[in-house]
Amino acid sequence: MLILDDSVPCSGHSAGLIADFLCETVSRLRCGSVLLDFQRPRNTEAAAIAAALVDALPCPVGVSPEYAGSLSCPVFLPPVPLHIPMQRYLRPWQGREIWLEAALCREVITVTKKGTTFAEAKAQEDGVNGFYSESLCCRYVTRVQKDCTAFTLFDTPETLEKKLDLSHTLGVTRAVGLYQELGQHFG
Repeated sequence: MLILDDSVPCSGHSAGLIADFLCETVSRLRCGSVLLDFQRPRNTEAAAIAAALVDALPCPVGVSPEYAGSLSCPVFLPPVPLHIPMQRYLRPWQGREIWLEAALCREVITVTKKGTTFAEAKAQEDGVNGFYSESLCCRYVTRVQKDCTAFTLFDTPETLEKKLDLSHTLGVTRAVGLYQELGQHFG
């Protein structure tokens, strides 16, 4: 799999030239697929590049949801948010091939009298295993304080493996993760 991102913003790039170059590259490298991991806000130039690549490349091209909408290609979804059941998260994309980003995620949900906030959590404390949530396929710990209750949800290698097993039963055909993050666990 060849992965392309948009860390360098589009600026006068030719979608046709990029498609021609990548056709040669994909053939030469014998890539089985290409992933367009575009994370910047949608713009017409990047959308034109995504459409040209989906049309031109001789292999499957997975595209991030911001750009996959009307294209006939697999959609590459970010990791399932920890507070959302996977079935609900994937539902809008049923009927399409789904590629899913695999990552060890952490999230803190804080409940106060004023409402609820969701935030990415820092690394979990060593030795904290918490409880397992079957419906969310993650672990969690709860901290009750005077003015709030905080729920820290987190993945472990074991919960990620369960999550990926479940994802395949729900139509996900590929999981893509970073070796820097997952290599030590799944090497």
